[in-house]
Amino acid sequence: MAWLTTAQLLGRAGADSALRRWSGTPAGARTLVEARTLGAYSRAMLEHIARCRPIARLTLEVINALLARPIGHGELVRARHGFRRRPRFALCALSTFSCR
Repeated sequence: MAWLTTAQLLGRAGADSALRRWSGTPAGARTLVEARTLGAYSRAMLEHIARCRPIARLTLEVINALLARPIGHGELVRARHGFRRRPRFALCALSTFSCR
């Protein structure tokens, strides 16, 4: 959640709410695995690119599968002077891949 708040994609209240809702749940655990998987495969891909080595097909398949999952949507909310757009995240689970 820290990187979402730092990037201003999620406010502190939203992060606190998500942590309360997802901490200790199976969906929260799967989402954490997905985030770590995406990070590991992205890192491996960038290391291969930096060394001018080919990227494994599995690496691209895993990254694309994770990126294809919807993680949220925008919604309109009332603001002091009308409306504003706020991101709303739906932490989806994709448990078919694991870190390698």
